Amino acid sequence: LVQFIIVLILVFLENLSNLKRVFDFLNILVSLLIAKDETCYNKFFSHRFHVQVVLSHSNLDKNVWMGRISDSRKLCQVLIPGTHNSGAYGILFGLGQTQDWSIKEQLENGVRFLDIRLARNLSPNDFEVVHGFIKLGSFKKFILSPVTKFLTDNPSEVILMRIKTYGFDFDAEARLERDFMMNLEYRFYQKIVNSNTSISQVRGKIVLLKKHHKAFKKKIGLEWPLNNNVQDKYQIEVKSYDLQMLGTTYRISCPFIFGIDIKKKSDAILKHFNQSARHYGSGFYINFASGSYYGLFIWRIASVTNKVVLDYFKTNSHRNIGSIVVIDYPNRIPGLVETLIEYNFYSNFNANDKIA
Repeated sequence: LVQFIIVLILVFLENLSNLKRVFDFLNILVSLLIAKDETCYNKFFSHRFHVQVVLSHSNLDKNVWMGRISDSRKLCQVLIPGTHNSGAYGILFGLGQTQDWSIKEQLENGVRFLDIRLARNLSPNDFEVVHGFIKLGSFKKFILSPVTKFLTDNPSEVILMRIKTYGFDFDAEARLERDFMMNLEYRFYQKIVNSNTSISQVRGKIVLLKKHHKAFKKKIGLEWPLNNNVQDKYQIEVKSYDLQMLGTTYRISCPFIFGIDIKKKSDAILKHFNQSARHYGSGFYINFASGSYYGLFIWRIASVTNKVVLDYFKTNSHRNIGSIVVIDYPNRIPGLVETLIEYNFYSNFNANDKIA
């Protein structure tokens, strides 16, 4: 209980600046009413309240962007925006929160990879979406329902879903397969996916990414982990300093005084993008831009790493890169998801791939 209270206090302190942002918001709103120029609108809509408006006359429809990709292109050749701990939104006090958008909003804004964590609950025909010890709701209601509806409404799209289970025994894994993975109602692709699978083969389906369990009767989707093709250095190190006292060296570290080493994480992200570019089309690459320090500083880290991702794809448009890019709070960096989507059409890909 004491540890839980301490974590709550730390999260509150980290978000204390929200009070200042309320006054900033009011000031910007007044400016918006007085001077309706584009600069003011951009300032307003890119504010911390995360309402995003694209002022350009882009004809990109984020509901059906995969429909603009040639059927012949391999799924592993597509640059796919994704979210980390996709169900961790709308949490009280922001404890463990990683997203502002709901699952429905994520899909409508172009996200096509979902990272789902499941635990058992009291229901015999459902599971609990979780982030650590935090319960987030029903797997059927909050994840599968919006996903299947989205795919029904937009059959050109593909959703890749990583499922990680916690505390599952043999029976729970078997129930997950029987009631969900093998249940055609939920649109899981019923075959194995590999580096040669074309996007046309999986349109309108959920491609599962999960560690195969001995309880499963059939292999489908992609088996997790994908060899060495996943970059997920999620635990960010603390900066430390050496202090000399009386001939002895003491290493001092404290995240609240010396900060955290986000640069190492950023370097890992860039290295993995370059690796996926060198091996374009030969396999699936997954690059987690997300990170935390024992569950803290999630947005502080994402505010840096998300810009690293954005800058990389703005300056490397000549390279073919197939990768799943997994992000915390993608909506807080204006243009991030759009840049990832449009990269599929503006780099050296098949000439038949165009934004309609």
